[in-house]
Amino acid sequence: STTFAFLLVPLAAKVGAKQVHFISLLLGGVGLLSLPYLDPEIILFSFSNPLGEGVVEVSQIYLLSFGLGIAWASMLAIPYKLLAGSIPANKTGVYMGIFNMFIVIPMIIQIFVVQYFLYDALGSNPVNIIKLAGVCLVLAGIFTLFIKDKLKDLY
Repeated sequence: STTFAFLLVPLAAKVGAKQVHFISLLLGGVGLLSLPYLDPEIILFSFSNPLGEGVVEVSQIYLLSFGLGIAWASMLAIPYKLLAGSIPANKTGVYMGIFNMFIVIPMIIQIFVVQYFLYDALGSNPVNIIKLAGVCLVLAGIFTLFIKDKLKDLY
């Protein structure tokens, strides 16, 4: 997925970071939402094994991996590009540190809270937490479109 991250940044420079991030998160969200409907027994295509004998079969479940990989690559690169263009150059370190706290703190909260969503609100079905993650990725993509290109009043 880091290869995709290197490809997404130049694409974001051409098309726009918000649009690339929106499409990437949308692909990841759709991938997660489609998980219950994907069948690992259905083979999309196959090709000869470049590392040996035999055939490599690519099943339908790889669609999830593709969408999620694109979203992950975008999450590794694009938010920092969006932020870097909107903050004063002399305070980049401070703002990047605060931005990283907004990534880590929700992850810590999630560790303690998701178990209650999983067992109580989502009916004890682990697939539902995957669907919730898909919905959150789609919503995050939509909210990305509302980011202003240049933040004013930061100084």
